[in-house]
Amino acid sequence: MNNGETEILPTTRPRSDTIDLNDNQALQVEISDALSERECVKFTVHTKTNMPEFEKPEYSVVRLHEEFLWLHDVISNNESYYGYIIPPPPPRPDFDASREKLQKLSDEEEVMTDEEFSKMKEELEAEYLATFKKTVAMHEIFLQRLAVHPIFRNDNNFRIFLQYENDLSNLLYRRARCLSNYEAANRNLDKARRINKEVQVAENSQQEACEKFESISKLAKQELIELKARKVSAFRKNFIDFVELQIKDAKDILLKPILRIRKLNLNDLYLNAFLPEDDHAKSNSTIKSSANSSNKSLIMQNTPDEILNSPGNQILSNLKPQEYENVVNLVEQAILATDLAFFFKNKYRFIDNIKDLSQAFQTSENKCMFMAMLMTLCDLNAISKPWPLQRKIAEKVTQEFFTQGDIERQIFNVKPMDMFNREKISELPRMQIDFINSICQPIFIHFYKIFDGQFPYRNYVLINKYNWLKLADQSDQLKDWAGTQLELFDEELKEIGLSTEDIEKEGSSLYNQI
Repeated sequence: MNNGETEILPTTRPRSDTIDLNDNQALQVEISDALSERECVKFTVHTKTNMPEFEKPEYSVVRLHEEFLWLHDVISNNESYYGYIIPPPPPRPDFDASREKLQKLSDEEEVMTDEEFSKMKEELEAEYLATFKKTVAMHEIFLQRLAVHPIFRNDNNFRIFLQYENDLSNLLYRRARCLSNYEAANRNLDKARRINKEVQVAENSQQEACEKFESISKLAKQELIELKARKVSAFRKNFIDFVELQIKDAKDILLKPILRIRKLNLNDLYLNAFLPEDDHAKSNSTIKSSANSSNKSLIMQNTPDEILNSPGNQILSNLKPQEYENVVNLVEQAILATDLAFFFKNKYRFIDNIKDLSQAFQTSENKCMFMAMLMTLCDLNAISKPWPLQRKIAEKVTQEFFTQGDIERQIFNVKPMDMFNREKISELPRMQIDFINSICQPIFIHFYKIFDGQFPYRNYVLINKYNWLKLADQSDQLKDWAGTQLELFDEELKEIGLSTEDIEKEGSSLYNQI
């Protein structure tokens, strides 16, 4: 990188090797190069196509970041696309930080050795280049996602973006002026009437503009009337397609291990997913006992029955009385299984059972316990989410816990446990590691064994555990503790044939897919 105002940087293919968004041969879009100037970045968008809607098979146009935002906005605001998942706009290019660092480095050149200066300059230039390539890649991926979409690829504004070889802002300006014709015609008519000159011509122009305006208004009104139905229909179709794709992918992963639990009444487990847990306010035992909450067993006896017998929900009406009673009992057990007290109580018995998978599900009691552990696994699924989302969920839940701790302290005059104590916020990474070690990691590891390794969520838990450990290592208060825990974590990974490098690589790959 030089200190000039303009730089041309080569663009490579920085996107992931595992995701090819440019595999549609009818419309190929890429950013062949980019020009970085002080105030903006100009992207050269290269298009190859055999679609009949395009006049030429190949185009090369220069676009600014603001024109990418315009394209995103016009597609997002098109009501006929409601229900479709629109790719997010690329972020605004930001090279100011890198430039400021380079400028600061130049100012300090006199007090540095040549070797130090060269090394730091290379590092800053590499940082700048990486940021530049990432920016180009995100703009390119945005266009490619539109190009492969069966609806967006036919959008007229998208074709204008790819074809119009002059400055796109000129075209947008002319189109915007068309929208003001009606207002201008009204002003001209008022002026003509005041001076009593060329009134008929002004009236004809105003009438023509008025008819166009009324026609547009009529179409807009009809769009509003049809909006709800169109949004629901489009969303339903896309949601069904998405779910069917997820089911298809999941079948290959779960087919073998699911044969081991085929004797379980899976319909009962599915049914439970639609029934709410009776007490999910996330209040702890201190608040419940102090507030004298309602009897849980009474609620559990009534809630499933009430829901399943309410109008529109009588999906078990064809069952015989004994079959109905069995289903409701299983549903109640599944709901109660989300209480972690059940997990701690049956943890070691469950581990003993799955040592011999051929005999693990032979008895009714073992089947119920396995189903309960599945419920616990699902209840803890947030710990296996991609790291940015998992951290956000943990912080949100922590704030809920702190609110409960505030109630205990202020109303009941009780010192809350650490996890409910707002004064312990700095120890959040340690509390998360304790939670993972004592509850999450064991159950995810055991299901990894049950599913013969076809269970990626175990590694996702380990990825998040490693990220929490790194956060703790950055804290002066937790640094010593984190150092010991990181050593133990390395040993854990070695026992299962992994390393921190494997975890970092898989975590990075997972993050790039969201």
